[in-house]
Amino acid sequence: MKFSDVLGALNLDTFIAFDFETTGLNPSVDQITEFAGVRFRSGEIDETFSTLVNPGFPIPEKIIRITGITDEMVADSPSPSEVTPQIAEFMGNDPIVAHNIPFDLSFLESLYKSHLGEDREVENALYDTLPLARSFLFFLPNHQLGTVAEHFGYSRSGEHRAEADTINVGGIFLKLVEEVCSYPLPVIQKIVSSLKRVEVANKQFYVAVANLLVAENHLDEGLLPSKVEKEMPSNIFKFKGSQNELPKEAEMVFGEGGLLQKAISVGNDGEFEVRADQISYADKSWEIMGTKGIGVIEAGTGLGKSLAYLYPSITYALTNNDGPTVIASFTKNLQDQLFYREVPRIAKTLDVSFSATMMKGRNNYICKTRLDWLIADNSGRISPREAESLGPVIVWLHWTKTGDLTECAGFRNNKGSGRVSSLIRSDQGFCNRKVCRNYNGCFITPLREASQEADLIVVNHSLLLSDLTMPGILPSFPRVVIDEGHNLVNAAYNQFEVRFTRERVRDNVSMVDPKSARSLRLKNQIQTLGQVNSDLINLFKTLQSSAKEIRKETNILFDSLTEEIDGMLDRSVSYAQKIRYFQFTELLSDVGKNIKNLLSSVDEMITNVVEIQKLLVEVKGSDEAILNFERLGENLKEIKLSCRTTVVEPNEDWVYWVEGRYFNEDFYLALVAVPIDPGVQLQKFLFEAVDSILITSATLRVGDGFDYFLQRIGLHLDSDNTVNTSVFPSPFFYDDQCIYYQWVGEELPSSIEFPKVVSDLLEYLQENFQKRTMILFTSRKSLIACYEELRSRGNVDTSRVFAQHQSSSRSSLLRGFRDKPDGILMGTTAFWEGVDLPRSLLEILIIAKLPFEVHTDPLVASFNERISEAGRNAFMERTVPEAAIRFRQGFGRLIRTSHDEGLFINLDNRVAKKQYGSYFQKLIPVTMRPFSNVNEIKFL
Repeated sequence: MKFSDVLGALNLDTFIAFDFETTGLNPSVDQITEFAGVRFRSGEIDETFSTLVNPGFPIPEKIIRITGITDEMVADSPSPSEVTPQIAEFMGNDPIVAHNIPFDLSFLESLYKSHLGEDREVENALYDTLPLARSFLFFLPNHQLGTVAEHFGYSRSGEHRAEADTINVGGIFLKLVEEVCSYPLPVIQKIVSSLKRVEVANKQFYVAVANLLVAENHLDEGLLPSKVEKEMPSNIFKFKGSQNELPKEAEMVFGEGGLLQKAISVGNDGEFEVRADQISYADKSWEIMGTKGIGVIEAGTGLGKSLAYLYPSITYALTNNDGPTVIASFTKNLQDQLFYREVPRIAKTLDVSFSATMMKGRNNYICKTRLDWLIADNSGRISPREAESLGPVIVWLHWTKTGDLTECAGFRNNKGSGRVSSLIRSDQGFCNRKVCRNYNGCFITPLREASQEADLIVVNHSLLLSDLTMPGILPSFPRVVIDEGHNLVNAAYNQFEVRFTRERVRDNVSMVDPKSARSLRLKNQIQTLGQVNSDLINLFKTLQSSAKEIRKETNILFDSLTEEIDGMLDRSVSYAQKIRYFQFTELLSDVGKNIKNLLSSVDEMITNVVEIQKLLVEVKGSDEAILNFERLGENLKEIKLSCRTTVVEPNEDWVYWVEGRYFNEDFYLALVAVPIDPGVQLQKFLFEAVDSILITSATLRVGDGFDYFLQRIGLHLDSDNTVNTSVFPSPFFYDDQCIYYQWVGEELPSSIEFPKVVSDLLEYLQENFQKRTMILFTSRKSLIACYEELRSRGNVDTSRVFAQHQSSSRSSLLRGFRDKPDGILMGTTAFWEGVDLPRSLLEILIIAKLPFEVHTDPLVASFNERISEAGRNAFMERTVPEAAIRFRQGFGRLIRTSHDEGLFINLDNRVAKKQYGSYFQKLIPVTMRPFSNVNEIKFL
């Protein structure tokens, strides 16, 4: 079919795209400031209507910053009452389209009722490009209008102005209709099924597409060809090489005329450069993996350490035949880089047959069976927003090779995905060939089977530690390489943390809680199975009573705790606030009976779950119910553990705190416990469990030694450990490639004048150098203050400024930054590491403040107290070393290749004025140049 014929068949040969700019988000108190509507006929713009609107009160400053619409611009414009009849006349009865139509529709309905009569309804057919984009462009990092427009090649200029946005919405809608019609009937039917019990804007559109596919007899293919490229990688890598023997020396791989040079020249895969330290690094890795012991290696940026440790990793796995080598990274970026770039490169270099897999924790993967159950469920247990969030998953499933839900940003970024994720992701007992036989074990079983035979397995720190503490995910392995090793302590804290929350308890018992819609499916199953054995029904009722009691006692506990600490917290901030405690009775003294009742109900419930499982084994058709009760049993053990750890059984080697967070009108509360020194657990579960361990990073040393790092990861606890430490410097010539400027003016980063210092500097750099500039902050509050100062001056085009002060993702900020040759990127924690911007993509790096930890944080305070109690200086022994490692990571963003050049500017004058400042000066391998006036800064 032609696209024009498709539009006609779907009654979309005429439609109106529209958009409002408003003074806020609430139509009951806010007003519109601009309206634009564009009528499309046969896929082309036919008619437009746009107008500014005087809301009748001052436009908030925040809105002016977003839209650029000022009070002066709307002063002579029509009022809402004057413009509403014109809007209604323009809209007529045509289908209407918007990006996030519930928002625009709420204002349209408010206008109609306020100015055209209470009975006036919006009766047009509704279409929403936001959920369509989330579903059919599921791979985009976000689905803001500007991002989607950019993907389709439309201009972002005029973004957040109604007419420009509306033209883009119409064009995007046409592109998305075309893409939807490229899918076969089973995909569209599944989306229709997922929406059967809800009413959302695009529901009838999907029904119409399905009917058209049937009418045109397109059952296994779409009506139109797809024009959207989708790159979906696999997490199973198999390489068939032509060689039978592996090179016996690193020189043969990385030396002049070696295998790597030949592979690069044949594949035109980058530039080759012999690096003596890369060869030495590979030799050292070979030595460590060949003995039972621990190696800690710092390798400077640009050395090529990934290939250097992959060579012996593969060699030992193939020659020893004793199990795979596991490679663990902290960030997703490095995990993907290793598996999708470095592993294929070393395979091509060595040219021997081997296999590798990339694994994540079970909860990352979708279970197709659970998804089918959720779609088929008629209990109405998911909301319209949650049902709509299934669209991206269904479309993504048509393409994915991994089943890893993190691939599907359209689902992950949807507010309805939180609870739905827990209902469709793989869980204990699922994704085996018995339960998920229709899907051959879904994604996890084939991946695990491939991993059993793999020579390399690439994981993250979290999965590595999780498997070591609770084995069963990974096959047995004799060797592990831990890259990004400077983050191992943080990964350990995350792994060993225990968290007790009202929400988690409620979720853990929801499948049998009569107040939860999630219990309806299991209740109906038990009613059916109970016809064979009535004891099942009686036991289930007992479980329901226990769940009700657990919910009641949990609510009493957290309601009392909320009342007690509410006055201690600042309601004006949205970040998590922490209050440390040593004994829970410090917070609430009279909770003994409450906790006793809670734990008693949990124990009773655990007993009854075991009994009901015994009965179900004898009943045919009970497979799903058995799995649910297995999961319920694990959930109950989690409740018991978290309650006892955080409330009942204090341990002097752990630190405890209450964590409160205000979000809009909601308040979230958690009790948290974590070991003060995770080195104890790392020693037990990692260093004593694996034969050969290589820990590596560009930033492990503090000063000239590894003592601080070794102490933090627990290798000081057992003198029997043999630790082999080495340093291989970066191959870069920093003195030739970088200039280091150090601010020595009077203003501290915490001073009220500091935003002016930052703005003066950024304006000077923009005016004189026009280079991409990134400035790293330690807090969002400081970032916002500096951004507002820069914006208010009006000397820098804010379209070139990408600030992490709103909801934009790191990937979207980086994409925008890359597109502007003179862009300014203002970032916090997420940008201090894992950001690779070589050559002209980053030429000026600024650090606004030394990255000291928050000394009042319970975890930081408890560790520092231990040092102080031993009569030592906690600031110099922990605070400064931690900041030093972070500082080096930040500096490492600037010079990424031997061709890079740039300026490094540190604005924290304590480096020049405090005694400990020399500590940080020595971390930068370039001579420091003090400055107190921006005019002193010169480029290379």
